[in-house]
Amino acid sequence: MHNFYRLTLSIFIFAFLSVAQESAAQLCTASSGDIIVSLDAVDSGNFVYTWSITNSNPGNGNRLEDVWFEISTATYSNESVVIPTWTANSELVDGWTGIHFTYTSGTAIFGGATQTYSYELDQLVTFMKVKTVQKNGATASFADFTNEAGGDCASLPVELESLEAVATPDGVRIDWSTVSESNTAGFEVQAKLVDAFEAIAYVPADAAFAEIRNYSYLVETDAQTGGSFRLRIIDRDGLSIYSAEVEIAPLVSSGLYLSPAFPNPVQNSAHLQISVDRRQHVRVEVFDVLGRQLATLLNESVDTGESFQISFDSNNLPDGMYLVRAVGDRSVTTRSINVIR
Repeated sequence: MHNFYRLTLSIFIFAFLSVAQESAAQLCTASSGDIIVSLDAVDSGNFVYTWSITNSNPGNGNRLEDVWFEISTATYSNESVVIPTWTANSELVDGWTGIHFTYTSGTAIFGGATQTYSYELDQLVTFMKVKTVQKNGATASFADFTNEAGGDCASLPVELESLEAVATPDGVRIDWSTVSESNTAGFEVQAKLVDAFEAIAYVPADAAFAEIRNYSYLVETDAQTGGSFRLRIIDRDGLSIYSAEVEIAPLVSSGLYLSPAFPNPVQNSAHLQISVDRRQHVRVEVFDVLGRQLATLLNESVDTGESFQISFDSNNLPDGMYLVRAVGDRSVTTRSINVIR
């Protein structure tokens, strides 16, 4: 019934990430009392973040005890965090998920001392938030960061609303939309068809409009072999960031189709549709970004010609990204849904 496979990833990145992949200077800073938090470097290709926090409070009783860095829309690898004197876990704090660093031993951070934190995520984060707690119980939250030139670190040169890869008879079509563009030069389309990503095309930015702009590029390749795709977003200053990746799974002769969720983002409920090109058992499940199963939306046989409408209820879910995965007899497809209230 459906002769193409489609994967859509909606991306809402209103962040600080219009930075070079490497930097020796402080990219963005914020302060509260005697605590200064600085983003020192971002490798946006591998999503590696390096921060430093300076505590000028005197006395061991005022040392840093706990630090959280926001990772609500991403996950991190334990192996990517190597700070011998601090432990790291993913925890909920003030309604958002962050990497929680806890002081255990070694040099205490007080009296002007600085601690550096580094970690790797699987995608760009949505916002830049940091929270600190001192041994004396004093807490500080940081969300309003500025750069060395006094500019706001809270916006990208482009807000990427959606990124989609569609397998067609002529190849893989990459579609993306932007909400606004400011100082954006263009988009480098990259594909990983074998082992590593390679640049295959450059698409100039349309103009600096606040309205939605739509782009498309056809990658002339055999869609049945699958592959991964991403964008390198380049601004006029030469700085760049990478989008998250979208993947085309190898096409199969007997598969299923899971439609994009509508609406997306969602506040209360969204709807998706399932259809198949032959009778088969289909199971549709909801997962969070940590891979934890939250719900089963469908678990039954679907006939050719049928179109199942599935409801996604977000009323009991916190804000963030969720994955809806449909598994058939011989194929799997996944959609992302953003819950925003």
